[in-house]
Amino acid sequence: MTESTLYNQQIRGLKKEISDAEVFLIRDKGELRSVTLEVTKRCNFRCVYCYASENPAKLAGRDNLTLADFKRIVAEGIELGAQLINLTGGEALLYEDIFELIEYIYRQDADILLFTNGIAINDEVAHRLFDNHCSLCLKLDSLEKSKYEYFTGFNGLENTKRLIDKLLKLGYNEPGNPTLEINAIATKANTAEIPIIWRWARERNIKPTFTRFWPVGEAAKNLDLLLQPDELKKLYEEAARIDNEFGVPWEVKFPGCGGVGCKNFYLDCAISSEGYVRPCPCIQIYDYLIKGATLKEIIAHSELFQKTRYIEKYIKGDCKNCEYLSKCYGCRSIAFGLTGDMFAPDPLCWHNSQCYKHQE
Repeated sequence: MTESTLYNQQIRGLKKEISDAEVFLIRDKGELRSVTLEVTKRCNFRCVYCYASENPAKLAGRDNLTLADFKRIVAEGIELGAQLINLTGGEALLYEDIFELIEYIYRQDADILLFTNGIAINDEVAHRLFDNHCSLCLKLDSLEKSKYEYFTGFNGLENTKRLIDKLLKLGYNEPGNPTLEINAIATKANTAEIPIIWRWARERNIKPTFTRFWPVGEAAKNLDLLLQPDELKKLYEEAARIDNEFGVPWEVKFPGCGGVGCKNFYLDCAISSEGYVRPCPCIQIYDYLIKGATLKEIIAHSELFQKTRYIEKYIKGDCKNCEYLSKCYGCRSIAFGLTGDMFAPDPLCWHNSQCYKHQE
């Protein structure tokens, strides 16, 4: 698979291509293509944009699902057509049974994408991840030591850069091997640096991405970090310009790296470490517990998933009337975080005539 193909993924980390038309056929059949498991809320970073810095002891006590629960969820997801299992946290590698879970998923012939800050990856861990064909999305918000520490609360930039070199030497991103990508959270504090990170990654055959700042959890206390729509548009345009230089062309029509909008509402479901089933891991609602129900039952019969999977019927305002609705429904976690309504128009999209403006 070429890098150009990878950048047209409907779901990051999924190796098999899905066309725009197939997205809605999969949705209409009640199927999934990915499942996102938050395996723990524990984290060894204290990021300014993440709820994990709220109260580590309190958060750790909310890990209620067992390894058997996670295995059951994986099996049910695969039965519904899931081809990719995302593993998140907290810091996923702090979960005590993480390798037993990874090895189980690998035996089911599903793709694995693990989101990590990388601090727990030593030589042994790197080899175990690689041997189980576990792709990685590595956090990298800055290449400047002071900014890295500001974002994460941890002095680990040089370790992260050495880890990237180690993973590439091990064989990550070589044809047929698991992939390594890096992700930055785009904020006021690092917007000028993201193009530098982008080019730095491309020069090393690493797929770069950035994620818009989600105003949920701890991040809701730091709204001064939010980029405004015009700033975000310029950032996407600069990333696209750099990618064009590297032979990975894409157009900026709406928010989304690679010119691809979020498809999680159609193709994914997320399960928190407490056991709550959600259409997006960043939309922290507490309506449906996986214990006592199956994924199929919740997706097929719950009001929540009937509305989110058919969001074009329920989305509001400029998003509902947007020419790009079939390809992008905006960021629902941003809408939820800033308005309390996951169906509100994306407050930070440049197509929205009523854009959110943070009052300093």
